[in-house]
Amino acid sequence: MRAEDLTRALHAEPNAFEPLDPAKLIAGHRRRQRRRRRVTVVVVAASVLVAAGVLTKVNGSGSDPLPPASTPSAKPMDAVERACRTEITAAADRSARARDGLAPDLEVVARSALPGVPGEVLVLKDSEVLIGCDTVADSGSAVVTKARPPASTSGSDFETAMNVVKVNGRPMRYYWSAGVLPDGVARIRYRFHYGSQAEAKLTGRYWIMQRLLRLQPPADFPVVVDLLDARGKLVRSYKVNPKGCPLQTRGC
Repeated sequence: MRAEDLTRALHAEPNAFEPLDPAKLIAGHRRRQRRRRRVTVVVVAASVLVAAGVLTKVNGSGSDPLPPASTPSAKPMDAVERACRTEITAAADRSARARDGLAPDLEVVARSALPGVPGEVLVLKDSEVLIGCDTVADSGSAVVTKARPPASTSGSDFETAMNVVKVNGRPMRYYWSAGVLPDGVARIRYRFHYGSQAEAKLTGRYWIMQRLLRLQPPADFPVVVDLLDARGKLVRSYKVNPKGCPLQTRGC
């Protein structure tokens, strides 16, 4: 373009080159900054979404977010179980079958309580031994049976422990026993003196018998244990010496 043509063009458009306004310059600069920030936020958000999608695909779960990590929680041990494990540990050196360090490895497979009577009976076992534990007879302290093989069902395994306890201020005879159910047996019934009976409580393959009787002179016959099948038919009976004692600690 020639110089004269440029001069004519400038005169024809007098506002084409107005002096710069400082206020307009500042406002324009701020608008450009806001636009840049908006673009940056959009880019960051898109990057986060892409990263989440990659993590989800790596874990093989479609478009769902990753599940939160879970921490296993141990079941709290109640006072009865704690007393039983403590007594088993204390009695381990007095039993040929109860090894040192046994108590923490035992699983509680059955438990039973009498209505209105403090304490419970527990059956604890592992792959090597089965032990019954009672916290009724000794006012919350535990007494335990001799350790025996977990599948043992001989006649001596049905012996009862007997102690005198106070219930509502009255002295009573308290009998208890525990073990594993023999094959072909669905019910276990204990017959005591004066015609009193007690049915064992079943938990899976394990059973617990508890019975309170008035404190009176026992008749001169042993406790009889009846093993019954699912139809109530008698499979076999055992006569248990009422003076016998299956306990490992503190006697009967």
